[in-house]
Amino acid sequence: MTYFVYHCDGGHIVSEYRTIEEAQCLVDANRSGVMAQVAAPSDAATVRYLKYLDGNFIARTQADIDAENMIDFRIERNKRLAATDWTQANDSPLSASVKTDYQNYRQNLRDLPQSDGFDPLEPAWPTLP
Repeated sequence: MTYFVYHCDGGHIVSEYRTIEEAQCLVDANRSGVMAQVAAPSDAATVRYLKYLDGNFIARTQADIDAENMIDFRIERNKRLAATDWTQANDSPLSASVKTDYQNYRQNLRDLPQSDGFDPLEPAWPTLP
């Protein structure tokens, strides 16, 4: 049997355990009373659960997973854009042609999700100029 420990405020699942004793150790270690343990449903081995709310397990859907993957992609893309912000400033020391190269690079970063075969888990990042 599998046991989930969940956060009582919102029902978010914190951990998964194979024995009730392991699950109870986490609950006991959290003396604030915001965690509880519950036996997982019989399909817990094949379905990833996101919440335990009002006595029901809520499964992670493919849409949930896809949305999380896009968030992770956007975080990395935004880091790459931020790292090159300085190249577009009026007082940038770059030549006009190099500045244009950076403009193209930054536009390619923005266009990446619309490109053919886009995979947020393994994006084909454009080459930095």
